[in-house]
Amino acid sequence: MKKLTVVLALVCCASPAAAQTSVSAVLGADLVRAMESTTNGATYPDADREAISWGLRLGTGLGDRWGVELEFNRPGKMDTRNGPMIYAAGQGDVSAAVVAALGAVNPAALIYPVPDIRTSLRTTTWNTSAWARRPLGARADLVVLGGVGFSRAVQTSEVSYTFSPMPLANLAIRPTTYRTRTIGYGVGPLVGAEARIRMTDHLELVPGIRIQSPGNDLTDGLILRPAVALGWTF
Repeated sequence: MKKLTVVLALVCCASPAAAQTSVSAVLGADLVRAMESTTNGATYPDADREAISWGLRLGTGLGDRWGVELEFNRPGKMDTRNGPMIYAAGQGDVSAAVVAALGAVNPAALIYPVPDIRTSLRTTTWNTSAWARRPLGARADLVVLGGVGFSRAVQTSEVSYTFSPMPLANLAIRPTTYRTRTIGYGVGPLVGAEARIRMTDHLELVPGIRIQSPGNDLTDGLILRPAVALGWTF
């Protein structure tokens, strides 16, 4: 990853004299959308998550209409709370699937106490992309881009077994909590579109949206990233 950053930085420095290099600060949101299923009115997993994000971009033109860009993006933690339905294992000739089916109708078949699961997820990405632009007027351009993103997702899970309907039981039996921390790496494609609006000779405003697949099992979905950037060209 460090070698890739150095190579792109050298490309920016070695670009033609006529090309412009830009540095941008980005503020936006990460909207994660992933596969989910619903059972008895409860959704597992609680896949849709949102967080405020910030980032930095370094880009350079390699011609009049196209160029390359390196982006770093870091969102806030995405917290969820979701206790799954866990059924007792089947005994004798009764299979676990049958017990699960009965439990779906009869809550008494659930393991008790039902665990309380809380997770936090943060997916940091380093993105490399190529872009092409089309003038929209004297001071604005429409830019489309595509590339590859490298992601690092950190998920912290906390599983607690408490007797929430029975406060006195919690006093007699100390709740048990398990914590795990998982790190996943992935590579996935990204596409996007944005407008580059020149406010002065060097300052530009860049609203837009990017869609990225992190390519790791922890995030497991698409990240929609609406954002606005403030860039300085030189």
